[in-house]
Amino acid sequence: MSERKPSIHWTELPEDTSGSPNAADSNFYCSVVGRLLAERTRAAGY
Repeated sequence: MSERKPSIHWTELPEDTSGSPNAADSNFYCSVVGRLLAERTRAAGY
């Protein structure tokens, strides 16, 4: 039986506040991917 690895909720992903040119893109990507993974996991019954 495999053990579940520790995880965090997608809303708890840290925001990139570095001010770099890619910060906004990175923040958007993390929020969208996190939400989609959460929806898929919930739909699969995990």
